[in-house]
Amino acid sequence: MSQPLVSVLIPVYNVENYLPVCLDSVLAQTLTEMEIICVNDGSTDKSLEILREYQKKDARIQVIDKENGGLPSARNAALDRASGQYVGFIDSDDYIEAEMFQKLYETAESSGSEIVICGAEVFPEEPHAENWLYEALSPSYHYYEKFEPELLFGKKGTTPFLWRVFVKRELIEREHLRLDETIHLGEDKAFQAKLYPKAKGITVIPDKLYHYCWHRSGSMMADLLYVSSKKAIAHIHLTAHIAELMQEETEETRLSFLKWSIPFLYADYIYLPLEEKIAYAETLLHAWIRCGYYSCCKKIEGWIREQFSYITKMQKEQAEEVKVSLILPVDGRAEHMAECLDGIGRQSLKEMEIILVNCGASNQVYSVLHKKLFSDKRIRLYNMPPKAYAKVLQIGERLAVGEYLLFADCNGWYASERIIEQWYQYSRKKKADLCASASLWQESRLIFAEQKKEVTDYLVSETEYYHADFRNVMYRKEFLAEKEILFRECAAFTGELFLLECLMAAEKKEYYPAYNYIQCRRTEKMDVSEEKGKKLLQGMYEVMQKTIETENPYAHAKILDMLCSNYLKNVLLSCMHVRTGESEEQLEILLKLYGLYRLVNLGLLKKGGYRTNKIFYTNILYEVLKERQKELADLSLEVLRR
Repeated sequence: MSQPLVSVLIPVYNVENYLPVCLDSVLAQTLTEMEIICVNDGSTDKSLEILREYQKKDARIQVIDKENGGLPSARNAALDRASGQYVGFIDSDDYIEAEMFQKLYETAESSGSEIVICGAEVFPEEPHAENWLYEALSPSYHYYEKFEPELLFGKKGTTPFLWRVFVKRELIEREHLRLDETIHLGEDKAFQAKLYPKAKGITVIPDKLYHYCWHRSGSMMADLLYVSSKKAIAHIHLTAHIAELMQEETEETRLSFLKWSIPFLYADYIYLPLEEKIAYAETLLHAWIRCGYYSCCKKIEGWIREQFSYITKMQKEQAEEVKVSLILPVDGRAEHMAECLDGIGRQSLKEMEIILVNCGASNQVYSVLHKKLFSDKRIRLYNMPPKAYAKVLQIGERLAVGEYLLFADCNGWYASERIIEQWYQYSRKKKADLCASASLWQESRLIFAEQKKEVTDYLVSETEYYHADFRNVMYRKEFLAEKEILFRECAAFTGELFLLECLMAAEKKEYYPAYNYIQCRRTEKMDVSEEKGKKLLQGMYEVMQKTIETENPYAHAKILDMLCSNYLKNVLLSCMHVRTGESEEQLEILLKLYGLYRLVNLGLLKKGGYRTNKIFYTNILYEVLKERQKELADLSLEVLRR
């Protein structure tokens, strides 16, 4: 074949379930004069076999088989082999429109551009991607005769993904450009920072020609959904790398870089542990100062200068080993945020961190968070879009670095200024996996005592669940990690089921006989979706199975308490509210509820000394069925009247 018009570069690593769709979409291109260079980067699944099969079908496919070296390494191997007039990049879990390369090639040729950037769609629809991603992949048309800084640092629709970038290969070879193989997160942005300033003409088109798989189980980005400091550190290295490139650029470009990179890094930096904040402050400040921060800081907005000052302040702090990580979710209902943080800030234990997971705070509350961040070095702040409560707690749990973990609420408070320190010392002395304290309403050893009592209808009321509240327990982090115990989304039972799983797994459980954490009652309107109702019952089902597998009568009785509570009945009545007649999801809820009742093991309860009543625990099923049938009947009458 004569020189191909386009070299399509596809790095491949363990994508056997996605690869055929990707390859089929490339082979279906209306532009046929191309070579397809697939780099198997040490896959351990059947990806290489699939590549070999497709290679037999189409002579345009070339396969490079190499040891695993990461995405930049695989792309570089493909670039070394490429011979086309233009180069296009595709990720092997994505697919493209049939006319993609035809449109990109024709645009490049007609405009004389060395780079063409297009838009993209995202999939899957669930879980839903964040809004910034849709904005980034929805560009408007623009032609740039020469490089403009907004392409890299200002215009949302042109970065940060390399797979949307169509490049004349002459540009890549003329400037001796390759991806930096030491950067494994943000390598696209780093390569674009080399590429864009050297291009003779850049055209942006609005056409959404690419389909981006933004989330898949087992992928790098999926793993980063629960953020760790690894992501922040990778972004720090990326920023330092781009800063080196920017030193040769104009003052306008360096100013744009500073205005982009400081807020970009600050968002990650503020949730780092203090020790890492101190360790990386010098790297960041050095990079920004070399790019001329102080010579142009008057042209930088005040809020960005404030972020720079925070990192400067961290450079002067001293780190201490973290003994306790306190995790505090913050949402739009945090009416007493200032008082809550004031109380926590007065705690005598200095070797602690306060992890604030902001998932929808109002502007007023966020200003409080930000002010506290600057005044207390122990605070870490992670900002995220509104998510389910379990997700928020999971993120806090993953971020924590302390020996022990505590969970708090914006409307609760600690009984004294020394209580966390005393509680920690007691837990550590006892080498406890879990160490519970007394609740506000009843000083008892209820959640750890194997108390023998009758399991009866509505045994535990909504308010009495505070006797076993997960926020009244100190957890050893190593224990949670070893047992892989995470929060699951179960509406108001999220914390209770987490605590029950901990109880079943823990070998060393202790009780600290004091009122440590005071939880404020909060009455909320009951409005639970059908989807949440299913998740709640599924969570209860899985935990109940564990109580049977571990032959734990106490935990089994606690699940039955929940199953017989007024709270659960009201939740299910809310999510079973008939709006449009028969609903498959509502039927699923009824089946899940019935499945739970079938799991009840009276023999296990009797073995543990619990007296039982075989009739009472079907009450909720009866109530839900009765209410549902009544609403269906009312709905039918309404339809008939029409």
